[in-house]
Amino acid sequence: MGSVTFLDGTSPLGSAPLNAGVATLPVPSLVPGNHSIKAVYGGTANYSDSTSAALIETVRANASAAVLQLPFQVQWGEPVQLTAIVSPSNSTGTVTFFDEQPPACPAAEVTLGSATISNSRATIAPDLTCTGVVPCWPYICTTSDPQPHTIWAAYSGDPDMAGSTSPAVTLYVAGKATKLLMGGASRSTISNANPPPGPLFTATISPSQAAGTVIFGIVGRGSFAPLSCKGSAAVPLVAGQAVCNAAAGMFPGPGSCGIQAMYNPSSDEYAESISYIGAGVTVVQ
Repeated sequence: MGSVTFLDGTSPLGSAPLNAGVATLPVPSLVPGNHSIKAVYGGTANYSDSTSAALIETVRANASAAVLQLPFQVQWGEPVQLTAIVSPSNSTGTVTFFDEQPPACPAAEVTLGSATISNSRATIAPDLTCTGVVPCWPYICTTSDPQPHTIWAAYSGDPDMAGSTSPAVTLYVAGKATKLLMGGASRSTISNANPPPGPLFTATISPSQAAGTVIFGIVGRGSFAPLSCKGSAAVPLVAGQAVCNAAAGMFPGPGSCGIQAMYNPSSDEYAESISYIGAGVTVVQ
């Protein structure tokens, strides 16, 4: 029987009746900081009053890494800077950045790195080429299309601020731009009735160190028919060039055939590219 009064230091928080020896007082909120909470039993005719030992309760303010600053898209090898802005501005602690990678990637989530908050900001600069200092961008999928990386940040919290996570932001990573040029055919006119050795086509990639293969094809209205270049459709690049010696009988005629080339990179460092239509040949009977 009786009631218990709860104190925050010397300030009353409220009173609650005893029920089976337990008194419970809901408290809507406490200001951030340390609170010395005591319970004071008022006593009854049969029981004397008493005061509990103090319980130190630490209340943290809410904090949010709510804003992420990063570019929309970067090319493979470009420096990229990821920044989280934590509020309120007096927050301390660290922010850890994460990458939820595309479904085709083997790792569902990768930790990109952590940084200490300074002036409400935490910044890391992952190395997308993985040739510099850590933290290094650990994995880029094997495709030349720009791939979405879902970036989010987790704030650790500090003695006065609660930890939190930011909303996710999408960053696209694309291969380095390439340019593919078609050279002129070594033979501009061929005869299907008396086919000579096929015309020789040459495609040149820029930058020249880009590795991969080139597919040559006949271009029609919305179509691309690959040519067989010495039995293979995909011609390896050698010193920045791919050469196709196609059989004359492969070309429809009579008429003109437009030839186009497509570059397929062998790594994520470079992006696909397609040449302008050119290097045409004229097929006669």
